Amino acid sequence: MTVFQPREAQLRGVAQACFQAAVRAADPYEAVAKALTPTAKGLRVEGRDTTYRRVHVLAFGKAALRMAQAACDTIEPSQRVDPVVVITNQENYQAFCREQAGDAFVRAIDVYQGGHPLPSARGQKGAEVVLERARGAREDELVLVLISGGGSALAPLPPTGVTLADKIKTTELLLHSGASIQQMNVVRKHLSAIKGGRLTQAASPAHVHALILSDVIGDDLATIASGPTVVDASTYEDAWQVLKSFALLSKVPPTVQRYLQEGVAGKHRESLKADDAAASLVTTTLVGSNRLSVEAVHKEAHRQGFAANIWRFDACGEARVLAEEMARMVKHEGKQKQAWLCGGETTVQVVGTGKGGRNQELAVAFAVSARTHDVQGDWVFLSGGTDGRDGPTDAAGGCVHSGSYQRWIDKTLKPEDVLANNDCYSLLKETGELVTIGATGTNVADVQIFLRD
Repeated sequence: MTVFQPREAQLRGVAQACFQAAVRAADPYEAVAKALTPTAKGLRVEGRDTTYRRVHVLAFGKAALRMAQAACDTIEPSQRVDPVVVITNQENYQAFCREQAGDAFVRAIDVYQGGHPLPSARGQKGAEVVLERARGAREDELVLVLISGGGSALAPLPPTGVTLADKIKTTELLLHSGASIQQMNVVRKHLSAIKGGRLTQAASPAHVHALILSDVIGDDLATIASGPTVVDASTYEDAWQVLKSFALLSKVPPTVQRYLQEGVAGKHRESLKADDAAASLVTTTLVGSNRLSVEAVHKEAHRQGFAANIWRFDACGEARVLAEEMARMVKHEGKQKQAWLCGGETTVQVVGTGKGGRNQELAVAFAVSARTHDVQGDWVFLSGGTDGRDGPTDAAGGCVHSGSYQRWIDKTLKPEDVLANNDCYSLLKETGELVTIGATGTNVADVQIFLRD
């Protein structure tokens, strides 16, 4: 077991406190509670009074349970259409039930535990129920849709002719191709019966209001959970081109290739467009985002005595590339008691057989780059996912130090080989440098924290 020196342990503690501030800033309950206010006549949504006869609450994503709980605590039971439908991941469901054991809310909802990052049959069943409820809404009712990160994978509903296994295979190929989250969602929303605004189409003529907790860089509403309620500018042709650009057309299941070809030929209804009548019946409120979490880290770092700087809000692309860029940047910003922060969501092109996630890979790659570029001083670097889950692991990310590289070499652990095999989890676990906080019940992408003493 690795025993950290006092100064290193202290720096790590500050980094962890900053990371926890990011998670708290994305609290899903508070985000929804602030947006909804009960009134004598019904419900005020983001300052707008509504007089709908009843409200359907549909929630999906990693923060779905807490978002739905806030809605149920606000909306009068007589006004709410029960049961509330929730689709979330297994870890968050189990953590929620442990904390809320015996709570009446748990007994009053239908929960479906979907799969993430790969879709599952349970998630599909939940998506079918969500679609059925939307279709059954009346003109004088409100469909309140609560959306959070991970919703795209957690609520899969392939169109007729495409199986869930076909969609899982396609998602797997995209995840390992290096495609961005935006590119993946273009394909996923054109292989779905609810995404790309199709949930709004299904609910028409009922009005839809979406409260969204964003995990997407720039908060593009059409990308978050593949935009089930909002207008979508992408087309079947765009989805086809994404697969083509990553040389996946010959690798995806024939049913997927055929369905998209038919869509390009106009044989399937397109996703929601601005001129669709249903588009005038939907309103949206962004209730939380990665930017707000990064700003919370900035505030905490300053409180801890560091001169805090936000480097960027749009961290994306290959994790190793971002690590290299950040190492170069902090080398030239060599002042003591300084913090550099950024947020976003990177990608990893998986070529090895190891275990890890984008944040763990970013942390290891940063330590390697910091050595290459001779980053001076006593520093610590943390990269973590606000959902508490980095890839298919139980860690949120990794936290490395100015002494990490030498520590690895002393243990005959060669980080360059580890990166080549995408096996950062094993390395960081061996040296006690994983960031493990458990499922957080929220998801607003990732944050990166660099502190120099």
